[in-house]
Amino acid sequence: GPGSIVCTLDRSDPRAPGGGLSPGAFTYAGPIPVTSNLTVKARLITDGVWSALAEAAFYPPQDLSGLALTEVMYHPPDAEGVDGAEFEVLALENTGAQSLDLTGLRFAEGISYAFPDATTLAPGQFLVLARNPVRFAERYPGVPCAGPYAGRLANEGESLTLTNALGARILALDYGT
Repeated sequence: GPGSIVCTLDRSDPRAPGGGLSPGAFTYAGPIPVTSNLTVKARLITDGVWSALAEAAFYPPQDLSGLALTEVMYHPPDAEGVDGAEFEVLALENTGAQSLDLTGLRFAEGISYAFPDATTLAPGQFLVLARNPVRFAERYPGVPCAGPYAGRLANEGESLTLTNALGARILALDYGT
């Protein structure tokens, strides 16, 4: 219909409080190049009346073959009256030569964890996920930790599956005793 599509690429609403244009807003005029993970927010404005907010996330393909699950601590011993499950941990490493954007990836089997926006992993860098980051920090002071993840790692073993934002499997691992 008539009107203009107004967009932002910085996750802000194109409509500013009070009904004006937000500072990062622009009028859509053609294709928007997607070279990294991107969220577009848009509204139609017709004669000063704004439509509902529309939002779409785009995740361009990237080579995730260098992403490795390098540690699964699934049955740590109890410690001073604390259930060992509180010390469970997973470690991921970027074994590739390019930085990886983990935004939109999630563990879909085994545990539950979705990587938040702007989660990147430089070449050679590790990322640790802990079931209980407070207990992890007590046992491993100074080691940075993302997380927590939901659920717990099965002591008898199970499958862990990491998927992309569209649900395609990125990596899978079966562990067990």
